Amino acid sequence: MSSVLVQDIYKDRTQLIFHPIQETFKGALIPYTHCLAETENLTTLNDNTLFQIVDVRDTTVSTMSLIDTITDMINANEGFQDHYKGNRATRHRPIITSVDINDDHNEPPETENVHINNNVIYRLILQDCFGNLCYAYEEEPLQFLRGPNTKGIFRIELGSKLLVHGGTKVSINTLHLKNENITFLGGRIIKLNYNLYKRKLKELKDEIGYEI
Repeated sequence: MSSVLVQDIYKDRTQLIFHPIQETFKGALIPYTHCLAETENLTTLNDNTLFQIVDVRDTTVSTMSLIDTITDMINANEGFQDHYKGNRATRHRPIITSVDINDDHNEPPETENVHINNNVIYRLILQDCFGNLCYAYEEEPLQFLRGPNTKGIFRIELGSKLLVHGGTKVSINTLHLKNENITFLGGRIIKLNYNLYKRKLKELKDEIGYEI
């Protein structure tokens, strides 16, 4: 059965489904008003707010390096698929779709066990249930981005839900996250993860006006 964890809290806001254990999250479906008000150098989040994570980026890696990495991943994955398609034709072996970057998970095989050290600083883009977007930076290594089930460039599935607690530091409309002031709920939005690496590659190239 569907639930808020796999729904788009912005586009499906009037049709969200909460299981009994999720009822407490209803009160967190409020707008992130800091992006609507006059910019303040330092303040705090007024109330618990439910967000969905629409992007994750390692700020210690340059845009050009990301372009090179994603290009290599896409090329390697396409070669991997071609290899198994050939094997299926000659040996009747099935294609391994779990590593297809065009499927819901979008994880090429070489990214499954990427080691992340605590010197990495991630920047998230969060979206509230009214469609407002904001940046959120780590103030310390966030465990939900470094757990045993995290992998790849994005570490989690996009569309995962994050409850940010009232009292969290806000500076120039940007959230600053610590483990103690967030609750990672998981989930995903299928559309956000479809063809993810190819879409991200185009976005990065557009960002810097990259041309071959």
